[in-house]
Amino acid sequence: MTGFMNWLGQGLQTAGSIPYVGFKLLVILGIVWIVWTIWEHM
Repeated sequence: MTGFMNWLGQGLQTAGSIPYVGFKLLVILGIVWIVWTIWEHM
């Protein structure tokens, strides 16, 4: 999980310089969060 957080941090740093990539990252994270939430309640 720590490795994932490090990867996420790097992704956010990269996204900070490129707004469009940052937007795509937010959308992807949103989808993952929704799927994860549904999965947890199944």
